[in-house]
Amino acid sequence: MGSSIFDKWGGRVSNLVTVWPVLVPAGAVGIVMGWLAKSVAQINQFGPFGWCFAGLLSFLVTALALYALSGVWGRWIIAKAAKRNAMPPDSINPLEMEFHRRRIKLLALAHPIDSRIRGKRFIDCELEGPANIVLVGHGVFRGCGFLNCDFVIHRQPVHVQNCVVLEDCEVIGGEIHRCTIFVDQDFFDANFGPKGVPLVSYERPPNAENAA
Repeated sequence: MGSSIFDKWGGRVSNLVTVWPVLVPAGAVGIVMGWLAKSVAQINQFGPFGWCFAGLLSFLVTALALYALSGVWGRWIIAKAAKRNAMPPDSINPLEMEFHRRRIKLLALAHPIDSRIRGKRFIDCELEGPANIVLVGHGVFRGCGFLNCDFVIHRQPVHVQNCVVLEDCEVIGGEIHRCTIFVDQDFFDANFGPKGVPLVSYERPPNAENAA
């Protein structure tokens, strides 16, 4: 009972936080317009009722306008991203050790024999999948975003097959798109743990084998 009430109100608070960019400016406009309504004779004759009605009407009109604009802006962003994703990635030299503001297909950069990418530095780049990648060594990730990516923490030591291995690579800014990322617990805690990156990995309870 208590848990369901908590979830219910938690969902309401979450929805309120989501729409605050619309409610706050609309509320500010409503308050200002309600105050200005005092100087309009046709509204002022109704007293506080007229002021409140003018403020409420201004709030509703502004909120609807901002909501419509946010929808148009969101569709424009999606269309822009889709157009960019439809374009081929940048042509690169895989022997270079540092890349700036490039769109790079990870599979094209990996070594053709051992599928490794060693010691490279990416600054404000878009690293694109789809690909399975393993993070090893002393790599560093700072300010990097992840779009449609999954994180899996694997046991250590373990050899993961069919993956591109990022060894001692540094990623500063930019984004990684459409990748399943395998990483050990220490690497995850050092680079991604404080950021709250969600995991899809599952670990069996310690007594699961005994129970079976």
